[in-house]
Amino acid sequence: MLLQFEQVNRTFPEQRAALDHVSFSLHTNEFLTIVGPSGCGKSTLLKLASGLDQPTSGRITRDGALGASGSVAFVFQDATLMPWASVFDNIWLPLRLAGVSRAQSVARIHSLLDVVGLADVAMLRPAQLSGGMRMRVSIARAMVTRPRLLLMDEPFGSLDDFTRKRLGQDLLRWWRQEKMSVMLVTHQLSEAVLLGQRVIAMGARPGRIIEVIKVPEPASRDQEFMSSPFFLQTVNRLGDVIEADSRQGSVR
Repeated sequence: MLLQFEQVNRTFPEQRAALDHVSFSLHTNEFLTIVGPSGCGKSTLLKLASGLDQPTSGRITRDGALGASGSVAFVFQDATLMPWASVFDNIWLPLRLAGVSRAQSVARIHSLLDVVGLADVAMLRPAQLSGGMRMRVSIARAMVTRPRLLLMDEPFGSLDDFTRKRLGQDLLRWWRQEKMSVMLVTHQLSEAVLLGQRVIAMGARPGRIIEVIKVPEPASRDQEFMSSPFFLQTVNRLGDVIEADSRQGSVR
């Protein structure tokens, strides 16, 4: 167990409840996806997992290794790269802030550039890259410290469908190579089922866990898997559960 939420509540000023009695666990090297409507507290959940925010009540238990510098990394929907810096220097940033010299970082960064398919653009600046390439840089920057936990808040939301699907497949490969745990927030039900080993569905106002679905490991999470009865039924099930909760919420 890497991370455990026990009856976690988060209330903001004016008594606005963002999360209501949320309980779940994340295991070492697990890929967990989180879906739900806007306003259901998905981003708040990631901030609590990272330690950037604290619960109003309840308990969050973390593996001791998560307290080390660089053990938790964040990827946001916007790549948030330094526009004046090269791809190499953007990836180097977390190591530089930790006091690791450029020379000491070269091997790790070039290895990651190979992993994310950017070895030939190391000296380019963000403005010279496509949206998908900028997101690859952002993910590489997050992975450069070899985090135990990678938190991703709608990382592919601004990308076209083709690039989104390709990066999703790449992310699965990088996750296996780097041996880390991942929590990924998405609005796309199909993406959640395609990528996650478990899918957490959340209901809104306040954010609650309304369904947890385990996804059996197929031989390959490819188009064949996406055409399987399990995949299609699971996506429909998630949609039905979230829609039913939304209807109930509208009459509460």
